[in-house]
Amino acid sequence: MKKLVTVVNFILIFLLLLLSNTGCAADTKGRIAFRSSEKREKDTYIFSMNPDGSDLVELARWDPSSMPYRNVWSADGKTLAYIDYDEGAKEAWLAVVDADGKNRRRVRDVTEMRIGSMALSPDGKTIVISADSTRVTRIETPVGNTVRVDIIKEEDMDLFTVNVQTGELRRLTDTSGGVIEKFPSYSPDGRQIAFVERIDTDTPQRGDVFVMDADGGNRRLLAHHADGWFVINPEFRWSPDGSKIAYAIYNMPEVNRMSVSDSDHHTDVLVLDVKAGLLTNLTDTDSPYVVNIEPAWSPDGRKIAFISGNVTEGFPSLVRVVDGEDTVELDQRWPAWTPDGKGLIFTNPINVFELMLIDADGKNPRTLAVVEGIPVSNPIWLGGR
Repeated sequence: MKKLVTVVNFILIFLLLLLSNTGCAADTKGRIAFRSSEKREKDTYIFSMNPDGSDLVELARWDPSSMPYRNVWSADGKTLAYIDYDEGAKEAWLAVVDADGKNRRRVRDVTEMRIGSMALSPDGKTIVISADSTRVTRIETPVGNTVRVDIIKEEDMDLFTVNVQTGELRRLTDTSGGVIEKFPSYSPDGRQIAFVERIDTDTPQRGDVFVMDADGGNRRLLAHHADGWFVINPEFRWSPDGSKIAYAIYNMPEVNRMSVSDSDHHTDVLVLDVKAGLLTNLTDTDSPYVVNIEPAWSPDGRKIAFISGNVTEGFPSLVRVVDGEDTVELDQRWPAWTPDGKGLIFTNPINVFELMLIDADGKNPRTLAVVEGIPVSNPIWLGGR
């Protein structure tokens, strides 16, 4: 009996030591998506693979001018919405595809629509798009025996939804006066849409943050940004419970003046309380050249990982995981949370073909997968957007 107890104790101690050395275990379920330019000079494509690097498939060409990167996935990570360009026929289609590359299907011809941005609903059934609604007015004024004709073009972009099953288009907003509505993002439950609205067309990124019901009703202003503040990388990141939105904002005090020194510029990560409309500056940067971008919520909503660095030293490579006032610094780029929230995945900055995993406390970095011949950028563990 004593021998049996000794053996059991030995096994338990061995397992504890093993777990302490390996850190958080990687969940092998689901798929990982990433961007890559592969060997093509101009175009970037979205790929997906199993967590161990197997079953690598090319899903779609990524168009940064109209496609966000995270908000085009369904909440379960099984469906990607994208724009399918047919260069030969000179056509563009809204399309969807499964994360494993199967069931590729065109939803609606958008060749004649200028798509500004888009997002897929959490259930994968609806695509919201920002599309051109420019109004052209013809004004005829009698002048003697002739008529003077003036054409007034008023730039406008409104929000529409497209039914993934039927392709039916439905207008959500109908604004005038040069109002541009872009960068829509669904709340986790699919009931609300956040978006940016701007009027000054000379500053394409500046704008205020609005939210409305998914059917276009109950529209309200959440955050107004003063001149010199631009919503950048405007892919709103909702917290898992839908109570907050994180996004990055760019500070440029002298808008559109070439004499502005780069040292006046910096970016911050903001957290917006949706119900109260209160803004919290998570980084509160006042130092020149500092960049804070790409916030990502942990699955439990308690932490945010984001990129933070100094542009004078090259591309920012410092990541901080923030939980209240506690900060853990990870010297890695473009992190994304694992589904269980115990770790983050990232691209090895020394070997861009290697996907790595690190514990959320910044310890125990290790290889997750190596992709032959295709550089890995901006990895996402699907299902945890």
